[in-house]
Amino acid sequence: MTMTKQDRAERIRMLAKLAIGILRRNDAGGYLDIPGKGRVRALDCRCGEFRLSFRRRVDDEERLARLKIKFAGETVLSAAWTDEGFVRTSYRPSEWEGALQRVDRMPAMGRE
Repeated sequence: MTMTKQDRAERIRMLAKLAIGILRRNDAGGYLDIPGKGRVRALDCRCGEFRLSFRRRVDDEERLARLKIKFAGETVLSAAWTDEGFVRTSYRPSEWEGALQRVDRMPAMGRE
């Protein structure tokens, strides 16, 4: 079955929401001061075979956000967006999506 652009965007949005929820529940971040670029909200977490990384610039009007999900060492989702919507995405559908949903439900990952 082929995904439409809209289906793909919705799927990426749902997976991003899961990943950011996992990152927030694990209190896996802080702020970075990057010379010449300003402050960035940074969240990082290793969850089994997953490596989740989220960055959001806080000192500019655009507030560009970036999320990268790696599974078993391979980048399976990379997305950048502003309040206006996605500006860049890369997404490889496969079994990692179900694995991310299972991580989201794990009590050890902070789900109450």
